[in-house]
Formats: sequence, C-alpha cells, structure tokens
Amino acid sequence: MGIPCYKADKHNQFTVSFPNTFGGPDTEIVHITAPLDGNHVPLTFGISAAAHGPDAAAHMQIYLDGLKYADYPSVSSLPSGTVITLPGPGVHRVGILAYDNIKVAWVKSVIYVINP
Repeated sequence: MGIPCYKADKHNQFTVSFPNTFGGPDTEIVHITAPLDGNHVPLTFGISAAAHGPDAAAHMQIYLDGLKYADYPSVSSLPSGTVITLPGPGVHRVGILAYDNIKVAWVKSVIYVINP
C-alpha cells in the first residue's frame, strides 16, 4: 500500500503505488498532533507530539530550524505544556525525533509553521 498517483490526459490514465518506505506505521512512529503542518502560530506556541505504532520510543527531542531546541529523555510523548519560542517571523521547520527501541534508530516527524 502506498500513496496513489493519478495522471490523466487525452492519451492515458494510470495509477502508481509508491513503496511503503515513504512513511507509515513501519517507519514513522512520531505523530505531531498540534499545531498542524502549515499553521500560522504566534512567536510562542504550544506543541504536542507522541510516539505511536508498533514500536516503542523512550527519548524525544525537538529541533527548530535544524538546531536542537529541547531534549526529553525517558518519555514517549512530549510533556503537557511544552512550548516553542520562534526566533522571529517567517516560515520555520519544527522536527520531533524519537528513539525507536526496536529498530535502534531515531525516527522523526516534521512540520512547518508560519509566523506573520
């Protein structure tokens, strides 16, 4: 199962399925629940994320524009009330990394937020 791709023109129409390495429950266990990707946010905003899926996580980190912002050892979800302060207006990349105990690797989820 993958992401369907549709192409339609006067000559043909076809569907292509991408392999499951694109994400999904086999690889991605981190889910950012708030804010959503592309949301407009104030300079200081709350964030929530948790590790779900078949694998267990035991360590989480927040990255803001590629730099480590916060580190939470021994957790599988961000503590309630976790906030991020943006350095200024513009589009910013927020990444949440979790350590997957089964695969012995870091997995991530990324969103982009906008401050006018």
